[in-house]
Amino acid sequence: MRLNQIRDFVTMAEAGSMTAAARQIGVSQPSLTKSLRALEAELHVPLVQRTSQGVVLTRFGKLFFARAKVARSELAKAVDELEQLAGFSSGFVAFGCGPVIADLIAPEAIAAFRLQFPKADINMVEGFVHALIPRVRDESLDFAVGPRLHPLQSNAATIAFRPLFIHDRVVVGRRNHPLRRATSLADIAAAAWLSFEPIELLKRDFESYGLSAPHPVIQCESYIGFLRLLESTDMLGIVPRSTRPLSNDPLKVFELRETLPTLTVGLFTRKDSPLTPAAAALSKAVIAASRKLARKRT
Repeated sequence: MRLNQIRDFVTMAEAGSMTAAARQIGVSQPSLTKSLRALEAELHVPLVQRTSQGVVLTRFGKLFFARAKVARSELAKAVDELEQLAGFSSGFVAFGCGPVIADLIAPEAIAAFRLQFPKADINMVEGFVHALIPRVRDESLDFAVGPRLHPLQSNAATIAFRPLFIHDRVVVGRRNHPLRRATSLADIAAAAWLSFEPIELLKRDFESYGLSAPHPVIQCESYIGFLRLLESTDMLGIVPRSTRPLSNDPLKVFELRETLPTLTVGLFTRKDSPLTPAAAALSKAVIAASRKLARKRT
């Protein structure tokens, strides 16, 4: 099995057609077809099936694709690492984080990283941690930074987690909210709720104090949209305390008797795949920025 065969197969599977894959790789379509047929002959199973819309993976192809994608990523990292050590390349890092981390940690971390790797390429992907971890697992991301959502996620077999700091969580609403003088969760349980976190966390917050979970709850995956809705409606939501208060903040923190469960924010990496020098340097910069943030809050 040749490295270019793995590259050809994964590119074809991602592109969904021979023509698009050949164009992306820079080879002729007959050459790509020959590479694929040779791979199938070596594996003794059909990997793809041609259709009028392009190509689709067989059940053998789907299984092989999951492994081949990781193998391609590992090989690319190996080449990148060798080039970095030899001084031929500046490196490339792809990492994921949520909008709060992008605001509080990423600017300082990236600035420090660029002093060491001024010509490195960086791809920062923003998203929910439960969407980022699969990308760490398949190595399309070097690492991710976000909260550990036990027991909502379990990745102990393949993913390592390094705690960085604790997020204290608070209820917020617009400054002139009708319930702004509330002092307990019971006072606001019947309010309209908006959640940027997984809804299961909001349910757990209320149920841990013997209260029924709010219903219905609007799930909002846009942090900017989440904040704008809170500012312009009577909905309530939960945010990290470290993001409030801001100057001229249109949102008010509801100081309640109950303390909401905290979230531990940390670094997610693959257990079985070491970081490249560039990725390791950026992760260290993230750790340093996180420690600085934690010291400010104590």
